[in-house]
Amino acid sequence: MKIVVVVAVACFALSTWALVSIVRIGRGENRHDVSTVARPPPTLMFIPEFTLVDQDGRTVTRADLLGRVTVMDFIFTHCPFVCPILTEKMSDAAAALKGTPVQFVSVSVDPERDTPEALRAYARLHEADTSRWRFLTGDKAQVDAIVKDGLKFALVEDPNTPINLPDGGVMNNIIHPSWLILVGPDGGVFSFYRASDEEHMRQLLIDARELLRQKR
Repeated sequence: MKIVVVVAVACFALSTWALVSIVRIGRGENRHDVSTVARPPPTLMFIPEFTLVDQDGRTVTRADLLGRVTVMDFIFTHCPFVCPILTEKMSDAAAALKGTPVQFVSVSVDPERDTPEALRAYARLHEADTSRWRFLTGDKAQVDAIVKDGLKFALVEDPNTPINLPDGGVMNNIIHPSWLILVGPDGGVFSFYRASDEEHMRQLLIDARELLRQKR
């Protein structure tokens, strides 16, 4: 019970902080000069060092984020809830930013089941261009460190919401971030965007292009 209360309080605090941090600044009805979504203080959210593998078994580390603009999310392939929305929005963003050097990274929060082979099948199912959109898996402790220690999001199993697996088994749902994370060329978190909010998704594209412009 104490763990549930702590997680609930943490989630509420983060959600409240994000809500009150929203800035509405712009010139003209359809023009935004700065981000209109919550931008986390650099000391609050960060991407820690990690070593994972992608859908093709290639090693990926934090160094692969440096010098690039990256859109990141967290999924698991058996998720019937928020993950299809996250993957759809990542696909939309990848299409909108086609022809740019922006890269996309989806990290599995269920590395036990999401092997590289499973992620490769998931990428094919969603017609992902894996030359610029990589799906990562690996050591669970490292995934936990990215989500919980670095980004300060909840990452817990929910035994009250079972998920039926194709092989007849059952797994617990995994509560994880429902946001897309924009990472700048310095490897720092620039901002985060709720996948279910169209304004946030539009702002993600604006911010990604602005980071590219600043990088030149």
